[in-house]
Amino acid sequence: SSAKGAFAISIHSLKDIEFHDDFNGKGSAVTVGAGVQFFELYAAANEAGVVVIGGGCDSVSVSGYTLGGGHSRYSRSLGLSVDQVLEFQIVTAAGPSAYFKLQNSHTDLWWAIRGGGSGFGVIVSWTLKTHPPVTNELVANFQIVATSQETYEAALLEYLKFIPTLEQNRWSDLMVGTQSVFLLVGAAFKPNVTSQADEEALWQPLKDWGAANGLTVAVTFTLYASQYEVSTTEPFANQHETPLETEVMITRLIPASAFNDDSTLEAMASFFATLPVIQYLDVPGGQVMNGSTDMALNPAWRSAISHIAWYATWSEGATLAEQTAAREIGAQQQANLSSIIGSANSYVNEADPDDLSWPSSFWGNHYSRLLSIKKKYDPQHYFTCTACVGSEYPAGVAF
Repeated sequence: SSAKGAFAISIHSLKDIEFHDDFNGKGSAVTVGAGVQFFELYAAANEAGVVVIGGGCDSVSVSGYTLGGGHSRYSRSLGLSVDQVLEFQIVTAAGPSAYFKLQNSHTDLWWAIRGGGSGFGVIVSWTLKTHPPVTNELVANFQIVATSQETYEAALLEYLKFIPTLEQNRWSDLMVGTQSVFLLVGAAFKPNVTSQADEEALWQPLKDWGAANGLTVAVTFTLYASQYEVSTTEPFANQHETPLETEVMITRLIPASAFNDDSTLEAMASFFATLPVIQYLDVPGGQVMNGSTDMALNPAWRSAISHIAWYATWSEGATLAEQTAAREIGAQQQANLSSIIGSANSYVNEADPDDLSWPSSFWGNHYSRLLSIKKKYDPQHYFTCTACVGSEYPAGVAF
């Protein structure tokens, strides 16, 4: 969100929150100021008896989250944050403040803002769909204890094979694999459960695989009364973002097609087993696949069922040369995974800022259209950041 030649505008005090029983005939919604953070919106939504799509790190603002797409533990059931947008208010560099709505004269900007990231203007507020409250949210806390590099790789592979089952049944999960201790640990979430026994049974094949291979696969289930109870209960509460200066996040969206080929799955598991830490963030798929493609959001979101992350790291006090070397290793690792899965797409809000192919990685085939819209609404290139639309051009210099 920063770059050479960029300037910052504080929107932190734009904290208004207003709920609507029916917003322009489109159902229940909420209008939020661009400075609202999710811990504030979650509390307000709980009071109003509705659910909003939001992230696990509740210090994040609604605005930046939504501009990039915005995934949630409810995305497989309800879609991304960008799928909830009904209206936004923006101040552009090319004209006065104006509301841009669906089906109006600014259809190009309406298309660009939904997933196109920062740099088109200053968002003042969003109006987003709300949903009925979640009841009976089942949380599965799990761990797979491997005993060697070989069994660790086998566990990573088996969990990859399990991801389509989770996706088809609208579970979302975060799994972290740590190579040094051969351990996979994570949590999975299923809202609006009607039969806990049926949901628990979905996990039995994974437990049976562990037993057959002499590995511990432990799964404990907890049923929560509401989504807010989950969000305010440890260890899920207070998941604030903590910027680190010793790592760069590297990600790839994994298409559903990769899970249909055994050799691809085996190659992914073999690659992941070489990384010190690997995260499977399984929130794409389900309702995300059914979302509109008529927006700037990377089209890869509509065909992916997993979001994989790892880190290029260096020690505190590392020299620039050492940091650069670590980043180069990370870039090569990313290229290796892209070769395995036959796809090179990332989520712009959680991605390597040094990705040399960032226009296509972040936006697929949408980038040229995004750039033309950027030039129209910010012709002097006042708004810029690292790896956002138009940032390949000098800041503050007319296109």
